[in-house]
Amino acid sequence: MSLLLMLLACTGARPATDDSGAGPLDDTGGDGGGTGPTTSWICPGARVLEGDVAVSDAAGLAALADVAVVEGTLSVTGVDSLAGGLDCLERVGAFTLTGTAMAALDGLPHLSQVDGAFAVQGNALTSLQGLPGLSQVGEVVVADELALTSLAGLPVDLLAGASLELRGLTGLADLSDLAALTAVGGDLRLVGLPQVTGLADLAALSTIGGALHIERGAVADLAGLSALASVGGLRLVEDEALATLDALPLIEELAVLELRQTTLLDIDALRYLEKVQGDLSVVGNQGLSDLGALDRLTVVEGALRVTDQPGLESLEGLEALTRIDGDLELARNADLESLEGLEALTRVGGTFTLDGSPSLSSLEGLDELQEVGGDAVVQHNDALSSLVGAEQWQTLVGMLTMWDNDLCATELVDFAYRFGDGACALCEADHAGC
Repeated sequence: MSLLLMLLACTGARPATDDSGAGPLDDTGGDGGGTGPTTSWICPGARVLEGDVAVSDAAGLAALADVAVVEGTLSVTGVDSLAGGLDCLERVGAFTLTGTAMAALDGLPHLSQVDGAFAVQGNALTSLQGLPGLSQVGEVVVADELALTSLAGLPVDLLAGASLELRGLTGLADLSDLAALTAVGGDLRLVGLPQVTGLADLAALSTIGGALHIERGAVADLAGLSALASVGGLRLVEDEALATLDALPLIEELAVLELRQTTLLDIDALRYLEKVQGDLSVVGNQGLSDLGALDRLTVVEGALRVTDQPGLESLEGLEALTRIDGDLELARNADLESLEGLEALTRVGGTFTLDGSPSLSSLEGLDELQEVGGDAVVQHNDALSSLVGAEQWQTLVGMLTMWDNDLCATELVDFAYRFGDGACALCEADHAGC
């Protein structure tokens, strides 16, 4: 057996045709007599390369002229063309094309399988045409292609089993080339698309297996998602136009929920949400003054973060929440006067942080909290003069930090004592008397 055939057998790559002409090899590396499926390369005698491969000039491309498979990531940068270098390439673990002068994707005539991401970023692309044989891809990323005004050529029919990221496409005016898109198997990320103001072109989209991620865009509403029946997660970040989540399907469970620095005025579309499998973050949404729509939420299996929310006076709406498996972070909520809304919470699995809430005077609302599985940090709460409300809290796995509040020494000592000697990392009373 030749060295090439030994390599194919060891790596588990698709078998090539035997140099002797006896026929294609089977899965075991035999001479064609086995029962496994047989496959031949487009280029007889083509090579398989293990690991990652980086190419930055024409000579590097020429060295790949007889390569059919790159098991790792093939990274191409700084070239003017792929012509002649990758004509034999059929499969890669992942493919990245960055910083080239290429206007089209010509030069990949036989590429049929990309196990991971196919990513183009910061080239001179004016078209995504050039992938005639592609039949499988794990993720498609098109980023910072400033000359691109159309998504024609994007393998829309393959996205039911893949993720799609469109990022920094400042010349893209709409998503009309996605009109036939019915499903995205992973995440759908629309980031930095300043001319895309609506999602009407996604009217056929019914399923997003991962998260819908909209960031730094101009999307004013989600009305275009009229056919969407299922979405795995939701991330809205730095979107200055979106005021409501209306048009989302009735969602009972999400893998992740992130609302960060948006112009949302309400989250009523989330009123059926019962469980978040990962993190739930509500951060810096200036117009969002209550969490009332989350009144069916019972479990957050990741972290819950409610921070930088001016106008939020209480946590009402979280009355059904019994468990947070990760951290609970309540920080820099200038108008938060009460922890009411957390009355059913019994356990925080990670660190509990209460920081920078100058209007909060007590811990009332933590009536059922019994255990914190990490540290507890209570600091910079100028009006916090009482620990009333935390009477059931008896277990702290990590360390306690309490300082720069308005607590007297006696109450602070009594509170820290319940967690045992040495529980305090930093415990400083703000005045001696009570």
